[in-house]
Amino acid sequence: MLRVKTMLDFSDVHGLGVFAVEPIEKGQVVIRHHEDFDLVFTDDDIARLPHPMREAIEYYGFRYEKEKLFVYNIDNERFLNHSDTPNVRSGRRIMLAARDIAVGEELTVDYRTFCDDCAAEGVEAIFRMGRAFMEGDTRREGN
Repeated sequence: MLRVKTMLDFSDVHGLGVFAVEPIEKGQVVIRHHEDFDLVFTDDDIARLPHPMREAIEYYGFRYEKEKLFVYNIDNERFLNHSDTPNVRSGRRIMLAARDIAVGEELTVDYRTFCDDCAAEGVEAIFRMGRAFMEGDTRREGN
């Protein structure tokens, strides 16, 4: 769950992005997991969902392979874009500003630090899957 005020806007990085609405100081908590706000799904939970819901969770969420869980954030956090030089330092339960972030600046994270699929398959492979999802590619499983 985001702990700072943000807004969505078009991103130069990819599609929509998350932008600061207030100044964020280096070291400030930007994101902290909240069990009542961030949705957590087991593999069995995902398997029981209709296909469009599964795809949304698999695209906008991220997987912890070790725990066999998907996490789906219901706030703007799910629109954070990847950067090899992010301004938000990632962890599994908390994310901090890696440097001062100005109002209007896009918040970025390194997907590989918390997304097991991104670390294993590579960020570009995940982006290709995302473009297929966003464009309604009929070749995807379940269509």
